[in-house]
Amino acid sequence: MTIRLGAIVDTVEKTKGLFKYYLNRDFDVSIADDRLIVEMPYELGFNQQVQYYKKLLAEKIIQFAGAEEVDYLEVHKRPEPVSEETAAGAEPESRHRNQRSAPVGLKRRRPSE
Repeated sequence: MTIRLGAIVDTVEKTKGLFKYYLNRDFDVSIADDRLIVEMPYELGFNQQVQYYKKLLAEKIIQFAGAEEVDYLEVHKRPEPVSEETAAGAEPESRHRNQRSAPVGLKRRRPSE
């Protein structure tokens, strides 16, 4: 199969457009041999909407973008290091958010006799 440079760019752009339309997200898309590769963060594996649309999007990519095969690549990346200033500033805030405050001004009712 011979692919022109314009066809590659067009296929990648069509694929990115489909993902943006259906999932409202941008993904890295590349072509290797006759396969179109879509890189997705591993966190999306837990998203039911993404799992539902993967099959639908693969069919549309094959139909409209001219790819022979669509591969989804789950990408695991090293987390970015957190600076000491950011960590120190975030600690008290998160602690307050998780604590429940007692209701103010509520009186306890006694059971009627």
